[in-house]
Amino acid sequence: MISIHKLLVAAVIFFTAASIYSCKKNIDDIPDDGGVKLDTANSTWADRLYDSVFFYAKEIYYWHDKLPAYKEFLPRQYKTSDTLMGLQKEVFQLTRYAKDGVGRSYEQAIDYDKYGQRIDDNSHAKFSYVAYTKSTMNGGAVSNALLNNDYSKNLKMTLDGKENNFGFVLGFIPAKYSYGTADSIDAAKVDSNSYVSFVRFITKESPAYYAGIRRGDYVTKLNGIIVNDDNINAVERALNGDHLNITTYKPSTKVEKNFSLNKSTYRFDPFFKDTVLTITSPNNGVSKKIGYAAYKSFTEFDSSSKEPLERVIQRFTSQGIQDLVIDLRYNGGGWVNTADNFVDYLAPSSAHGKVKMVNYYNTLMQQKKAIILKQLPQRDENDKIKPGLTYFDYDYSIESNTKKIAKKGSIDLPRIFFIVSSSSASASEMMINCLKPHMNVTLVGASFSDDGKKTYGKPIGFFEVRMGPENNSFSMWVSNFETKNALGEGGYYAGMSTDYQAFDDIRYDLGDPRERCFREAIRLILGDNKYTPPVTMSRYGGAIRSAATTDQGSMKDVRGISLGPVTNIYDMVIDPSK
Repeated sequence: MISIHKLLVAAVIFFTAASIYSCKKNIDDIPDDGGVKLDTANSTWADRLYDSVFFYAKEIYYWHDKLPAYKEFLPRQYKTSDTLMGLQKEVFQLTRYAKDGVGRSYEQAIDYDKYGQRIDDNSHAKFSYVAYTKSTMNGGAVSNALLNNDYSKNLKMTLDGKENNFGFVLGFIPAKYSYGTADSIDAAKVDSNSYVSFVRFITKESPAYYAGIRRGDYVTKLNGIIVNDDNINAVERALNGDHLNITTYKPSTKVEKNFSLNKSTYRFDPFFKDTVLTITSPNNGVSKKIGYAAYKSFTEFDSSSKEPLERVIQRFTSQGIQDLVIDLRYNGGGWVNTADNFVDYLAPSSAHGKVKMVNYYNTLMQQKKAIILKQLPQRDENDKIKPGLTYFDYDYSIESNTKKIAKKGSIDLPRIFFIVSSSSASASEMMINCLKPHMNVTLVGASFSDDGKKTYGKPIGFFEVRMGPENNSFSMWVSNFETKNALGEGGYYAGMSTDYQAFDDIRYDLGDPRERCFREAIRLILGDNKYTPPVTMSRYGGAIRSAATTDQGSMKDVRGISLGPVTNIYDMVIDPSK
């Protein structure tokens, strides 16, 4: 994700005498228009706005050649009293034309039903969108971030390494799946089929983190309200407040704890957890030193991610890890530049100087035939227009949009394991795809409210087009380019397929070998599909102790309940000049 203050070059179109419509642009100049001329003399500002969306898409949309002629599409038919809603409908309809090999729109959004099965969501396009410029994070934040300023500010803060919240997320699973563990919930008090709540993740440096709350904590009350699946709405209201009283309970010790939290702004560590474990299989004797890191989001590199990433890499290097597990199950993407740097650390030395990725724009843009880009002025880092320079001046050729690996650090492994989920998106998927040609990559899918068989699916990137007067402009992001790896592989619009699946076992902390996704990765590393941890990691360091009880039950068909989205899905927004 690229911030306007650092990298993004925004494009602003003013509907003045210099705009493309006031000079009475003839639709004869637009490919496949059927010879119709546009009436600009009698058109309104809104007419030209809807026309602009169509004309830009016709030249810069990745699937531009699938779009119909103006006289067939008739963009002004989407005009309503609510301009934003009308523009959203227009963009949505534009995304319906390009279809994959099975007849589905490349931009088909999806959701999941209560059984974890994918269902089509036709309320919006999966990638392309339009929003009030003032309601976005200056250069693109999250697909369909058509919300209020406070929400958008929070999105921007996340990618700057700051958040304003309590710092935790809850999830629900059936009470019976605690049976057989050291902290089995009393069946006499809670029906076995009732859903109970556990902390799903904790953001480091947050109010909840400093209070001592951790992933796997069993939460019984919020503001005195009993937490279960019968009162999820009340629980959500409590979580949306500025103050929260939270009660946790540990069945093994029968200890109840109460915490008082205030929502606050804090700078977080982008790593949820990092650790090094030496694990030996009791079945085949194989022993491996395994590095594990759970990464929250690709925050801005220099100001947020650089120091933590270097710290983690140095820890792995100094302890001589033999295998590596990167956990991206809650990572919705972020800054492309940060993902670039991450790849350079993870790639083997043999990949140095080889192709990392290529950004493919449409043929009109590659061949400098997207004339409409002459209307988009370049801007400097202070968002000021660069006189005489437009987006047409950039080079969209394949050669100029090819990045190569510049190996960093001394981690040099032939394989890597990723834990992913349907929330792993954008820059997360890009990083995985970049590494695939250069090393053996294995994906473990974390199932929860879905089956864990696919990542989110977002190989598409954007640059921003602003339309309208600067004090009341709209920002549009239509799919501009697709990212592919050194083998020309991409196209994971429906998500990357995972190689193995395991339940996102929120009863245990991230990095705990008992947690089923990590355990699955360990089994693959050891070559022992029956490995069960004989020890448990302390949450407060590297110490280990004997496990009181080992849970060996099956959770293959478990479906959890998510309380709201576990992460934001970020756009890959770039500056073509970079």
